[in-house]
Amino acid sequence: MRSTRSVRSVIVVATFVAGGTLALSACSALDAWNGPAPTATAMSTAAAESSQTPTPQLPSATPTAVPAQFLPVGLGCAQLLPDSFVFEISPNFARQNDYTPDSGSTSGFIVANQGVACRIMSLSGGDHIDVAVASMDSKGMTELSDKFSSTQSRINDFGGNVQGFFTNAGGVGETNALSTKYWVVVSSPLFTQSQDAVPIVEQVLSTLG
Repeated sequence: MRSTRSVRSVIVVATFVAGGTLALSACSALDAWNGPAPTATAMSTAAAESSQTPTPQLPSATPTAVPAQFLPVGLGCAQLLPDSFVFEISPNFARQNDYTPDSGSTSGFIVANQGVACRIMSLSGGDHIDVAVASMDSKGMTELSDKFSSTQSRINDFGGNVQGFFTNAGGVGETNALSTKYWVVVSSPLFTQSQDAVPIVEQVLSTLG
């Protein structure tokens, strides 16, 4: 496992720098997955078309494409982020076992699709690190990679077949790592660069295998 100095250093710096926020540089993972909202012009055009008499359509011989599928992760937070590892990050942090993510967040989206969401909390304050894991079929992983490639900064912090992306959305640093079947998201207001999340991503991926 890579050294956890980067995570510790971010936690220490965050203790002394209060109220600072980072500029929004890209969209979050959930925004990338959902895509842009329809414009007013597109909505008005669609409404106009729907008011007209529909033209009969002949059946197409081309089969409908099979949608991407989410799969169960199969592991929980205690396995992905064991107490011993959390202690290595900082003796002042502990896993929040009763954590339930907001339904509108990336972690909430992942949980709603057979994934796992975890939170590591500071014992002396409100600092936290969120970790979420989803599993998808090959089609889904390819689609996710394409979305991130066009919306987030690509990083080279992980070896092998793991693709990495980083963004800062609303003052929250977010690292996304894509292996052949797992999507790992690590985010925190403490993170200012992708390297801050590397030890956590490597821990999670090594446990998933």
